This record gives sequence, C-alpha cells and structure tokens, in this order.
Amino acid sequence: MIETVSIKNIALIEDIQINFRPGFTILTGETGAGKSILVGALGVLLGNKVDADIIRSGKEEASVSAVINIANHKEALSFLSSKAIETEDETVVLRRTIRRQGRGAISINSTPVTLQELSDFTDLLIDMHSQHAHQSLLRADNHRKLLDHFCDLDSEVATLSGYFYKFSELKEQRSELEKSQSQRDRDLDYLEFATNEIREANLKPSEDEEIESELGILNQSEKLFSKLEKFSSLVSGVNGGGLVLLREALGALESIVGIDENQSALLDRYQSAYYEIEDIASSLDEWKGRLDFSPQKIDQLNSRLALIKRLTKKYGGSIEAVLSFYKESMDKIQFLQNDTLSLEALDEEIAKVESQLRQIALKVSATRKEKAVILQNAICENLALLGMGNARFAIQIETREMEDGKPACGAYGIDVIRFLFSANVGEPLKELRLIASGGELSRVMLSIKSVFGTKDPISTLIFDEIDTGIGGAVARSIATHIAALGKCKQILCITHLAAIAAKATNHFKIEKEVKDGVTTTLVTPLEGEKRVKEIARMLSGDDSSSYSLDHAKELLNSI
Repeated sequence: MIETVSIKNIALIEDIQINFRPGFTILTGETGAGKSILVGALGVLLGNKVDADIIRSGKEEASVSAVINIANHKEALSFLSSKAIETEDETVVLRRTIRRQGRGAISINSTPVTLQELSDFTDLLIDMHSQHAHQSLLRADNHRKLLDHFCDLDSEVATLSGYFYKFSELKEQRSELEKSQSQRDRDLDYLEFATNEIREANLKPSEDEEIESELGILNQSEKLFSKLEKFSSLVSGVNGGGLVLLREALGALESIVGIDENQSALLDRYQSAYYEIEDIASSLDEWKGRLDFSPQKIDQLNSRLALIKRLTKKYGGSIEAVLSFYKESMDKIQFLQNDTLSLEALDEEIAKVESQLRQIALKVSATRKEKAVILQNAICENLALLGMGNARFAIQIETREMEDGKPACGAYGIDVIRFLFSANVGEPLKELRLIASGGELSRVMLSIKSVFGTKDPISTLIFDEIDTGIGGAVARSIATHIAALGKCKQILCITHLAAIAAKATNHFKIEKEVKDGVTTTLVTPLEGEKRVKEIARMLSGDDSSSYSLDHAKELLNSI
C-alpha cells in the first residue's frame, strides 16, 4: 500500500506531498487541472520511461519518491532479499530523480537499482490502469499466476516447480556424465600412471639436498682423501703422531698431579681434550673406511638426482610438492574408482522424477481448466454489469507440446495460459494488450480485479479513464465495484463522475493556482462541506446552487 508520495518539479507540480490511506481514494478536478500530470508522476515511480521534458520549466531536475508498506507481501520481500536490500518497519522508500543533464538516479531504501529492477519491483505491488500503462494483467506470464491464485494452486505449483528443477538437474547431470565418461577414463589412466611412477621412485623428503651434498663431497674425492690421510698421519701415524706425544704429555701431567694434587682439575681438563681428539681421529678413520669414491657411486647418485628433478618438474617444484600431488591423486583415483553413479542409475532416477512431475502437472492442469470456466463466467457477468454486455472474456489454456506431440512440462506445468477479450459481437477474441480503448481496458481490469479480490497479491490499483463514455447505471455499477474492491485493496481513481467520486472513502482535489505569473498544480484533501461542494461541481458545474449541493449530499449519504 502506498503511504506517501512526494513529487518535485514534475511539469506543473512544484513540490507536493500526498498522504494516502487504505481503501478507495478519489482524485477529482476540472479538465486541465493536472490530473494526467499526477498519473504521469506516479508512472515515473513505477518505472515508465521519461525524458527531460517532464521537468518543470526553469528547474534542472525532478524527483518522485514514495513510502510503500509491504507487510506480509512474500514476493516483494523475496525480491528485496534477492537484491540484498534491507527493509525497516515493513516499509520501503522508492525514489527516482530525472535530470536535464546527465543520468538520473533510482533507489530502493537508498540502494541504487536499475530502471528495470524498479519496474520489476513495483510490478509486484501496483497496477496502473490507464492507457496501457504499468498493468500486470497485460503480460501473459502473470495470467498463469492469477489463475493459480484463484484456484488455490500456489502450493501445488511450488511442488511442481521443485520436481521440474530436480528433473532438469538430473538431466544435466546425465548429460555431463555422458560427456565426461571418456574424459574420466583418461584422467584415471593419467593419475594411475603418475602415482605408479612416484611410488616406484620412493622419494624421501629433502633427499635431493642430501644427494647434492654427497656429490659435492665425492666430486672432490682426491683432495678429501689426501687431507684425511694427512690428518691421520699427523694425529696417529704409525711412526708416531700427535697422539703419541700427547700421551707422553699426559703421563707427565699425571706425575705432576701425583706431587701436587691441587693441579688435578688441570689433569681432568687435559684428559677430556685428549680423549676427544682420540675420538675425532677414530671417527674420521671410520668415515674414511666407509667412503666410496668409485665412479659407479657417483653415476648412481647422479642418476637418482636426475630422476628426482624429472619428477619435480612434472608433478611439483619440490619433493614435498610431488608427495602432496601423489596423495591428492590417490584420493582422486579412489573417488573415480568408487563413483557408482552410472547412466543406468541416473536414467532410473530421471524416469521416477519425470513420472512424479507429469502426474502433478496433469492434476494441476485439470484443476486450472475446471476453475477457469468458473472464473471467466464470473468476469463476464461483471463486464455486463459494467456496461459491456456484448463483451466476451475467455481463459485460453493450451498444452505445451514437444516435437513428438507429447505434453512438454515447464517449471509451472504443461499449460500455456492467456486471458483473451472481445468487446463487440462478431469480433474475435484477442489478447488483453491489444485492447485499444483506455476506458474499456480499465473496465476489463476492474472486472477481473473484482473477481480475484484478495487472491491477487497486488495491493494498490490506480484507475484512470475508467469513466470514459459512460454514465447513469453503468457509472453507479462501476462505483459499487470499485468501492467493494477498496475494502481489500488500496484504490486510487481519477474520475469526472460524481457517482464514482461519492463512493470514495478518501477524496483529493487537483487544481491549478497562478501566482506571480507561474502556474502550479495543487493537491488538496477534501472533507465535509468542501467535499460536498466538489461533488456538486461535478454534477452540474455549479458548486453553489442549492439543488446541486442537495444532490451531492444525497449521493454522499447513500454510501
């Protein structure tokens, strides 16, 4: 429901704010007062395309904003959630700015949106029934939604959609599986080859570094052996080396300690150093005995290092990376080998889901066809009451077919649904969007909306041109229908007929004011005597004659 509309610098409108209420609201005024400007301004907010000519003379930009209550409106709340737009107190603020230079701006709750997004959002909330302007019922995709609302099929259709998307997902999986089988076999062959190659290599972490170090030593084997021999000769040579002299010195020091025990600490230190040197000499002799300086050993290490470098180049930049690749590949092999999903199993699941989908689609289709007859008859009855006794309204339900002639099921079933209309005897039924007359179209919409009532999720209806070419009993019937619809919807109606205006629960007058040579449109709420005078003006063009005033009071009191 629209709570507030603010309009700035649109044509003759300088700056107005209108606070709307629930129920049936009427907007009246003399011809040329600016009623069409107001409708145009509301159209700006609903996503209609406009150009800079709409901006008030002398101004560089214009804007229209509104506060709209969307309490319990599931589709609107879902739309905002999908766009990550937060709501506060179950209301939204729409704003659109048009500029003479540069691009305008559009926002919902201060979040920038595109013109299409604004239109899509307001389509969920507001229908403007004027000459083909912002009317959800002119779009065939909404006909299915409304029929399902009328048939109380929303839950069943949601279930159907779930089966359809599951069916589509399974078909896609089957297609991917069919295409990927050969690729999967190739992947498995490659992974098995790679893991076998790595496993046979039996790599150890940092092994390449150890080999390079060992090769560095072996490549200097002659120099290393010479130095080891020299060390051994100097320290423990057969003809006497450093250890022999150190041993003699140890005996001398032991004698010294025998004379002066105060030097025993020095003896302990000397003994430790002597035994450490002796152990070093022994360890070097042992290492020298293990060293293999043969060309075969060097070739073996070079060959191993080449293998490691080849594997790291193929499967990773280091031994650790190769080992990590090996582990991941083994997991992939296990997944591919244990993948029990087959075309046969998928086909069984697809057939099961398709059967469930077709079953519910046929049930939904049967309900639609049954209730569509009731709905179209009710709408035709309303059309007759609204002065269109020769009009025909029909709900066309055709079965969507595949190439083989079998029903093709979509996300909402097997049906293609269209609302069709013919205004006169002998004229063929045609789509609602092809209705030429704005007043005629508005009455068709009123008839449809009256039958749907609360089953139509759109909460605000704006009627313009609905009274074109009518009067008398038809005008009273239209007024009765709008008033009844106003009990469950918010209705904004622009009219020239007193019979319609008198049925409203809220009344605004649109008029022009000239001040300092500048014309401005004003919108004023009417109550009491002011409203009586406006109804009187609409009746006879005279808001002061006692006859017109009495007639106006009579109309208002008959509500």
